[in-house]
Amino acid sequence: MSKKTDRLSRLIDIIKTKNGATVKELASLLDVSEMTIRRDLAVLEQNSIVNNVYGAAIYNPSYDSISDNQKEDEANITSPKGIASHKNITFQQDINSWNQAALQKEPAAGKGFASWTEAALQKDVSNQGNNNNIALPKENNPKENNPLYELNHAKNTQDTEKKSIGAFAASYINNGDIIVIDTGSTTEMLAENIPDDLEATILCYNANILNSLRLKEKLTLIFSGGKYHPTTQMVESPQGVELIKSMRFTKAFISAAGIHAGLGVTCVFDYEVATKKAIMDSSVEKILLFDSSKFNQVKPAYFGDLTDFDVIITDNDISEEWRELINSYHIKLYTVPV
Repeated sequence: MSKKTDRLSRLIDIIKTKNGATVKELASLLDVSEMTIRRDLAVLEQNSIVNNVYGAAIYNPSYDSISDNQKEDEANITSPKGIASHKNITFQQDINSWNQAALQKEPAAGKGFASWTEAALQKDVSNQGNNNNIALPKENNPKENNPLYELNHAKNTQDTEKKSIGAFAASYINNGDIIVIDTGSTTEMLAENIPDDLEATILCYNANILNSLRLKEKLTLIFSGGKYHPTTQMVESPQGVELIKSMRFTKAFISAAGIHAGLGVTCVFDYEVATKKAIMDSSVEKILLFDSSKFNQVKPAYFGDLTDFDVIITDNDISEEWRELINSYHIKLYTVPV
């Protein structure tokens, strides 16, 4: 048995035994990188053995119930040849039950989440047909089906820079802070790097970020519910915006997809704007996180100017012109080596 096949077999056993596990947990258990785990999980999902959702993997119980004639042996399934030949198994997973089990691990009363809405929990993962490359269904909204942005793809772009920026940003949080974390791949790296012993209150509205924070027992977590957007894994609603407006935060960590000297700070989707503006209006310190590839980029949805921010955290591949411009606005600039 090859090393990869053995690892895939162990992955199946762990996920089945634990009834779900995060990418971070699996990488730690198998002593490999998170990138390796994501690739392995993609193989298992293509063969309908697991379902990947919210940055975690859930075992597909229907795989146990198919007939011996239909089921190929595990070694063949996890080999390159087996991947090509394995038939897609229609899989319908009750996401509600998994989330219920996961949330039972959360901190006790007083540290609960704002209610998940049905739209956030009820993911339609059935009837994918022969299209084995779809991890999560797109919404029937042309604006949402933007081929230029997908959170899972974004996490693998400028990966080193984002991890360094996220780690530095996490060190910027103090015990007792009341913070809000914006949606995005770089802000997810921030969430993953928050120390387990940190005592703070955090509001978020992104499924992957919630999943990164949920086992940090000393945090008080607030989740603003609403409509779930698979492309960004953001959950938003007018009620969620009103919740944010009713609160006050010491720090807001905000992501951006484009930074332009003349056209300001932009994101990809219109539905992000109201929430971003609300957290900026409700926070004492506004901290912008992005990797240097976002400089001189313009995306469709405008939500602010550089002068609206107090702190910028990016990587050190920044031009001297941008350094001078940011300093001229008296914005604190932190450039992280990568």
